[in-house]
Amino acid sequence: MKKLYIYSDHNRYEYRIAHGDIPFLKIGETMQEVEDRVSQQDGTSQSEPLEIKYVTELPDNVSDHDIHRYFDSQNIPVTRIDKKREFYEVTLENAVLLINKYIYGSKRPDSYAMRDEQQIAHDKMVSYFTSHSEESKSEFLLAAKMRFGKNFTLLNVVRTLECKNVLVLTYKPWVFNSLENDIKNHVYFENYNYIELFHDRNLSALDRKKTNVIVASAQLSLNETKSYEYNEDKQMGNLISAIRNNLETLKQYHFDLVVVDEYHYGASTANFKSLLRELDYQRLVYVSGTAMRDIKSHRFDDEQIFNWTYIDEQQKVGNDMPRMRLFALSLDESIIAEAKKYYTEDEYPKMEKLFEVNEYGEFVHKNLVNMTLAQILGKSSQHRKASPFLIDNIETPQHLFCLMPPNVKAISALAKLIERDYSDRFCVIKASGSDGIKKESQLLKLINKAKADGKSTITLSCIRFREGVTIPDWDSVLMLDDGKSVVSYFQAIFRCQSQRKEKPLKRECYVFDYNPQRMLMLTYMMTEIQSLTSNESHVDTVSHFLDCAPMVGYDAQNKLYPVDLNHLLFVFFSGNKAVNNGFRSFDKDRNFNDDVLAVIDKAYIGLLPTIKSGKAKPTTEIVSSSGLEGGKTREGRKVQKTGEKPETTELQQLKDSLRYISSRLPEYMFNTIEDEFALQDILDTKTDASYTFFRDLCLTDLDVFKELINDGILDKRLMNRLISNYKMEEDHFWQERTPEGYDYMSKKYFIDDEDNVKTPIELARLMLDKLPDEIWHNKDYTFCDMACKDPSFLLVIKFRLMEGLRDIIPDESERERHILQNMLYGLCRTQTQQNFVRRTLRMENCGEHIIYCNNDILEYLKNHTDMPKFDTVVMNPPYKDTLHLKFLEQGFKEAKRKLLTIQPCNWIIKQMNTGYRGGNSEKSVIENFEEYGATIDLVKGAQFFSAGFLAELSINYVDKEIPKDKRKITVIGDLSESPTTYNKVGDITKYGDDPLILSMKKKIVDYIEAHQNGDIFSHLRATPRMKGHCVVSLLECNPQRNWQCVNISAIRGHVNQETGEKEADFYTLVPKDLKPKQYSEELAYYVHFDKKVEAKNMINYLKTDFVRFALFLTKNDANTVNCLRLIPWMNFSEELDDKMLFGKFGFIEKEIERIHQLIPDYYGIRK
Repeated sequence: MKKLYIYSDHNRYEYRIAHGDIPFLKIGETMQEVEDRVSQQDGTSQSEPLEIKYVTELPDNVSDHDIHRYFDSQNIPVTRIDKKREFYEVTLENAVLLINKYIYGSKRPDSYAMRDEQQIAHDKMVSYFTSHSEESKSEFLLAAKMRFGKNFTLLNVVRTLECKNVLVLTYKPWVFNSLENDIKNHVYFENYNYIELFHDRNLSALDRKKTNVIVASAQLSLNETKSYEYNEDKQMGNLISAIRNNLETLKQYHFDLVVVDEYHYGASTANFKSLLRELDYQRLVYVSGTAMRDIKSHRFDDEQIFNWTYIDEQQKVGNDMPRMRLFALSLDESIIAEAKKYYTEDEYPKMEKLFEVNEYGEFVHKNLVNMTLAQILGKSSQHRKASPFLIDNIETPQHLFCLMPPNVKAISALAKLIERDYSDRFCVIKASGSDGIKKESQLLKLINKAKADGKSTITLSCIRFREGVTIPDWDSVLMLDDGKSVVSYFQAIFRCQSQRKEKPLKRECYVFDYNPQRMLMLTYMMTEIQSLTSNESHVDTVSHFLDCAPMVGYDAQNKLYPVDLNHLLFVFFSGNKAVNNGFRSFDKDRNFNDDVLAVIDKAYIGLLPTIKSGKAKPTTEIVSSSGLEGGKTREGRKVQKTGEKPETTELQQLKDSLRYISSRLPEYMFNTIEDEFALQDILDTKTDASYTFFRDLCLTDLDVFKELINDGILDKRLMNRLISNYKMEEDHFWQERTPEGYDYMSKKYFIDDEDNVKTPIELARLMLDKLPDEIWHNKDYTFCDMACKDPSFLLVIKFRLMEGLRDIIPDESERERHILQNMLYGLCRTQTQQNFVRRTLRMENCGEHIIYCNNDILEYLKNHTDMPKFDTVVMNPPYKDTLHLKFLEQGFKEAKRKLLTIQPCNWIIKQMNTGYRGGNSEKSVIENFEEYGATIDLVKGAQFFSAGFLAELSINYVDKEIPKDKRKITVIGDLSESPTTYNKVGDITKYGDDPLILSMKKKIVDYIEAHQNGDIFSHLRATPRMKGHCVVSLLECNPQRNWQCVNISAIRGHVNQETGEKEADFYTLVPKDLKPKQYSEELAYYVHFDKKVEAKNMINYLKTDFVRFALFLTKNDANTVNCLRLIPWMNFSEELDDKMLFGKFGFIEKEIERIHQLIPDYYGIRK
């Protein structure tokens, strides 16, 4: 492209102007780069270096000779240096006007063309609007940082599309200052008409022969008199109100294009959208310098967005914009110590608290403010590294823009303090409040005056000048506010990046933030959003940003640390609870795009897993040994509160299903061999194994999930953030694959269902501690996890063998290979479980026979009698129904020497007057226990699987190698002072031989046996809906509607009305606020009375320590009512309390003290 240029030198230009003469200018043309062409003429004959003053494009039909002839015709004096070079005696402004007059027929001063990036943005907008010309109100997002030239680009779009009427809407009027300048000064827009609605409410200046650009703004400058000077929602409301007042005028016109500034982000969005619906327009462009919200919302497709970022700007060849350097600074230790005298940890480091003022406008903590100011302004060399004015290897800031918390009084107080103590160095410019400067021209004048006086400037503001202004002298931004908005933060820090027009140009500019974590976290979030519109990963975007804007930090000890990609990621994820909350972060509502959910095809619902609303969902195990609800499950989501109606809408079903799927993604990624660093990587997977794992874990087809993602149902930005954090932790695990690392990943990221509850590492270790030490030194020993749903047991065994065989097999690689190929075995139910174990243990290259897989493990073992037996069998079997007993029965057959299991203990510790419930399996297990002997360790389920109403568990260790004459059943963990020995399983109790407990139990049993129907169970009834769930004798035949009933279905566990969670106290029978109810078929188990007072008395009776002790004696799981057989039936026509009951049953003082030791005071009835 041919270019016209003007150059001169110091003597012919600056020197002549300084002495009142008109300068000399040389006008030429070139097809080369202008700098290269001018340098060719800057030879030895030239006494001074040549300086380029002006460059513009030159049409093909115009040459520099044509321009010279035109200048001659206008009688411009010319001076020749030689035959080839003539200098015209003319001012630069007049020279440009004459050139534009000749080329464009206009005497306007500006004729520059669009830069390459502007041309690309222009072409993309024009292409989009042209291809959607038949659509009404089509939209586009122009997202480009400051100094891009958004207004000039838009005016060129208007010019290309031949728009006649354009409406510009903004609540920040200064943002469009350059729009008016372009329209009035550029040759392209000579036939354009600029109209401000504020000054021309009737649009009387509108000219149908011209292109009319109508600007409506909120006139913010009229609304900045309060101490909290800025309210975005209010200003948006002002604008919308103003437009509505003029709506009748605007509705008379058709607008070819509407341009909208960033105000549509706020609370008035709905109002603004309704306003737009009343306007008649063809196209709409949203304009933003920091369009993070729109990009992350996925409102626009890629073809509707042009995005120009700081990285794009810095990577552009020939860019002359200064490079930003970011400094994450900490306040000095002495300041932090002082701050802790006044603030809690949660309040520090809030700048709003630090700069707090009283009603008189004075700082509340003057000493703290003085200490902080001394560090920031570099009063002492003590702060050499952590003061913007003392940091090494940067240019000392001369003109600094300081953003403060939104409190005008605090800004005034700080301005006075700086003027008092630092006036020899700084001129303070207050840009806040009614007495602060309001216009850019005032600010520039004050800076120029300070420069003339040899001083630096500090401009204090809380919002004014944060955006939309060009202050070339600002070389630094100091962030002393508490803002957390990515948009506002980067709008503010980009203020220092405006380039000077005169030399020397700024090479660098600086941002200083005394909230270092904030700087790092917002940088992460900004680059994350930018990566959504680029073809590179977020990690690459972060790296490129830090290349273009290097960041360093100084800690409270004044030590420098570089901020690289890893440090940035660490700070973001460790400080972000929303991200760093394991699988709970994956199932949050914020991860979903509600707008997409509302219109999603409801046919998807049938393809997704059904999740019961209100039912507990995976984190910690609830062990239910009766088989109800499938045995072991997990809780995670809050249990539905009593009286709540669960949401059953299709939308809620869809959300529940998607929460479940997204919460399983970490475990899915753990299983796959692909490296997923973003949601797209999951969508790109094609391996058969990945489809199998997804189906097993997420209970839906991977293709269905892909379709939902492509429909935009999940927020890719948030999901990518979660995946990135997870992958960092997963990669760390794969390096060592330790039991501790697996336990961390499992507890944090993996959820359980009723068929797959993982064994905690601490439980695996506790159980394996029971094995004799010598087996860890035997390289011929074999181990098998017979219910291998996770790697916990085998992983702990592997690490113990790696240590125990160190001297026997010295080479570490050979030792690991021997252990994996010859010593460890497992039986899994699914391919996913098998893969899970193999990957974790590094068994990928071992044979398939090492970790077996079959959907029915027990049936597989029965049909494969040729299977090898194992020296030690260890397992945590499924607890559903009596499966755990069947696994234990089979375990006796598979174990050659040792058997180690954990399971519910209800089959060992029987409830009163109940027989065995496990059938032949239970009978077989009991016979084996009594034949081989066993050590039974009674443990609380909550110790390993914390949740409400847990059954008690038993760790069972059987050693077949013990001589027959020494075999016995030993129970550990009962209430005896030492292990209790038994010959028969039926004799075992959980309280052993405790004499006080035995004495009280005998008194209760004697009372019940002496009275007909002497226990509550005998009076228990059930409604018809319980048919099939209870014995027929409990079903009520002739219910009376006026009965007062006590609902004791809560024997299965009730919900705390304050927390919504199940009570953890195993011996708590009824809720604190339980009240009598009239008979209803909605009841389940109940006891009825004719009088309400009797029902009340029974409820109070059930809360007594006496009754709760009776529960303690036999209650061994959460879901059955047999324990009511040991609670005496009383005369409920009178009030009952512990004092009367203890006396009635003859409990002595020591026995009562023993009850208080055993049973916590849940109801608060003890005196």
